[in-house]
Amino acid sequence: MNINFKDKKTIGLMIAAGILVLLTIAIVAIFFLFPTKKIEIPEFTNKNKTDVDTWIMENEIPTEQVLMNYEFNETIGKDVVLSQSIIAGENLKKDDVLTIILSNGPDPDLLVTLPDFTGMKHDEIDAWFVENKFTDVTYEYIPDAKIKKDIFIKSNVTETDVKRSTPILISISVGTESVGIEIAMPDFKDYTKANIQAWGKTNNITISFKEEASETIASGKVISQDPKAGTTIKTGGKITVTLSTGKGSTATNFAGKTKKDVDSWAKTNNIKISYVEVYDNKVASGTVISNKPNSGTMKSGATMTVNISVGKPSVDNYTGKSKDSFNTYIDGLNKKSANLKITVTEVESDKAVGTIIEQIINNKVVSGATTVDTGTTITIKVAKVQTKNVESKPGSSYDDFKKYVEGLGMKVGAKSEQYNDTYNSGIVVSNDSGSKPIGTSINFISSLGKYTPNAAEFDGRSKTDAQNKMNEYINKKSGSSISFNEPSFSDKTKDLTYGCQPSGKNVICNISKGPEPKPVDLVSFADSPESALIGFISSNKLNVGTRTEQYSDTIVSGNIISNDIGSFLPGHKINYVVSKGPEPTFTIVDLQVKKGTNGQATYDNVNSYLLGLGIPASQIKFEIVDDSGRSTGEIYEYTGAGLYKYNQIFTGKIAR
Repeated sequence: MNINFKDKKTIGLMIAAGILVLLTIAIVAIFFLFPTKKIEIPEFTNKNKTDVDTWIMENEIPTEQVLMNYEFNETIGKDVVLSQSIIAGENLKKDDVLTIILSNGPDPDLLVTLPDFTGMKHDEIDAWFVENKFTDVTYEYIPDAKIKKDIFIKSNVTETDVKRSTPILISISVGTESVGIEIAMPDFKDYTKANIQAWGKTNNITISFKEEASETIASGKVISQDPKAGTTIKTGGKITVTLSTGKGSTATNFAGKTKKDVDSWAKTNNIKISYVEVYDNKVASGTVISNKPNSGTMKSGATMTVNISVGKPSVDNYTGKSKDSFNTYIDGLNKKSANLKITVTEVESDKAVGTIIEQIINNKVVSGATTVDTGTTITIKVAKVQTKNVESKPGSSYDDFKKYVEGLGMKVGAKSEQYNDTYNSGIVVSNDSGSKPIGTSINFISSLGKYTPNAAEFDGRSKTDAQNKMNEYINKKSGSSISFNEPSFSDKTKDLTYGCQPSGKNVICNISKGPEPKPVDLVSFADSPESALIGFISSNKLNVGTRTEQYSDTIVSGNIISNDIGSFLPGHKINYVVSKGPEPTFTIVDLQVKKGTNGQATYDNVNSYLLGLGIPASQIKFEIVDDSGRSTGEIYEYTGAGLYKYNQIFTGKIAR
């Protein structure tokens, strides 16, 4: 058969088209018959473990792709999801491992400080233990004649800080009533633990709980009680109740097994697994290193901690990143027992301070992620600021100093000024020197030249103000001082400086006492009112001195009898005497009428009489005299009757 070229070409095109159609059909068939399954990860946070289990089962996810870890949590209940390692909405890839962190409820081993229960009621104590999540508290009820019913007596623990799981026995008083009364023991078969505790409280019965695994009795239900149901017990007694923890499981040592093995066993035995990822040099990734417990019986719902290997740690290259971020990164690896160590060498660099310049592992500079053994030491070279030596530049001009500092890559800092006998004004006296980091501000002192005092600027100031002004120069190394002469009278304002004069670098100033005062002539103010003298003293800037009062028969009361006279400077004290008017008088009778039966009685009569007239005791001078020539009580040589002034001395003798 003969086929021309054109026919061959047509047949080839037809064959190619047919193959293309067949391929397209095959691809479409594969797409529809064997679709690529995409598994989107939901938001599990705050959902229950059962939601996660359902999702795993529905999507037929291998157990090794989901890691469930438990953490204690004070506020979120058991089996509630706390966090997930892959955010919701992302697809689960073939090599992904989704870590779910579940709440294991409050930590039973958390230390809590016990309060002083003294004086507290049973309900108050029980409420406190419930609020603080204690797991093993028992109450016993004891008769007590001194402590009221329902009030705390004692506790079995003496420590202040105890674990929540600590067995605690609290003794509660039942007073002296309701003790020793026989009551029937109920059957606790259908009671909850709370119901049994309430019955014990009502009947003053101390209840001790025990837990055992059971193949036939559900968790939380009663296995046995002692005494048995139907017997009797006296109030104030004790009973023991054994509760079921459900079917028990024998813990297995999973070392060398896979996560799949652990999950399968846990699901069958209703055991929670808390996985802890651990780096290990010898155990392959995904293999169990150890578990706790690894033997003995576990109650249903208990938690087993499993350390699972993630192989050797891989250390990322942090060159160009900060030292702090690297420390944080390594801390994260060490939480999985990588036990990596860091040594730091600081080197001067133009990089930002703290930047890693090189990362060295096993004596080699790394350029990427590196797998290492646990316990490996990683060396990092970290940038520190470059330094340069700054020389001292005394005698430089400001412009030269500035050029020098900026040439070192530094900045001119703060300028302070001081006087200097060597350098002219504006010349550098001294500056910060030594090894300094690049970019440092270099402070310096500039000369003000030699100090020459301007004495006039100290005139007209208070002594303190003048000294403070001089201190401004002293603080700038002027080497100067100021002194003051004794105050003197002048026409300048009082207490201010005047006539200040230079003395080398020093200044000497006078202090003004103000104008010198003129004397005041004071004449006699005899027979003038006291107010007239006081007015004169005040208006002439004199001061009142000693004021004396005397009786006068010629000058009325309140007028001046006498005063200091003469010329006095202001401030002088003027003494004067003021009249009290005529001295008062009084009349006495003949004292003979005060005669008594004996000398002592007569003396008392005379003394009382004169004191009663207002005569001071110091002016009464009577004495009792033994005189055989006179009758007892006779008064003689005495001041006679008449008119007297109060300054009179009254004398006399009285015979005994």
